[in-house]
Amino acid sequence: MPLKDQAVFHLFRKNAKKYDDLTGSTFKKEFESKPTAILIDVRRPSEFSAGTL
Repeated sequence: MPLKDQAVFHLFRKNAKKYDDLTGSTFKKEFESKPTAILIDVRRPSEFSAGTL
């Protein structure tokens, strides 16, 4: 069973989440298919220096 479907991850959630968890390849495909999409990088400098998204 995928981790996201396990009951323990819904323990503290009061409302249903309003987003989807995406794999890197799915995100890239969706992002590249929307020419007006904007990606805002909010990583800290230490996170940024660690590598790519």
